[in-house]
Amino acid sequence: MPKTVQNFKALVTGEKGFGYKGTSFYRIVKGLQISAGDVEGNLGRSGKSALTGGTFDQENFRLLHTMQGMVSMVNTIEKEVDSRFFISTRQQVEPAYSAIFDNKYVAFGRVVEGRQPTRDARDPLPPAWLRLLRPLLRPGAFAAALD
Repeated sequence: MPKTVQNFKALVTGEKGFGYKGTSFYRIVKGLQISAGDVEGNLGRSGKSALTGGTFDQENFRLLHTMQGMVSMVNTIEKEVDSRFFISTRQQVEPAYSAIFDNKYVAFGRVVEGRQPTRDARDPLPPAWLRLLRPLLRPGAFAAALD
């Protein structure tokens, strides 16, 4: 199993003593993406890998951002990965849209259940809506890409 998937799974389950529980989506970009996974400050400025306690190198760029609901890791300035991730929300995925993310961010899965909230996240949301988006963080809501 790829390191990125192992890291995400451990953060979803909280098996290392910390994880996504209690975090929220900290950034919503209308028609583009929703971002979450800051397990340290919940503001999107920092994260922490469940595997290393810090960051780790990006693995590969085999999966492309070709459809709505792709889940990708957010990069640090050093092009490493921690706990932060984003979900693409664009309904029509054109090559220009895909090019924004392809070969820059490691895509590792796709939302396969509960996709309606990602479609509805195109407009700025009041805090109460964030509670509706949190179910996307449960383990069964993602399909992981395997090597």
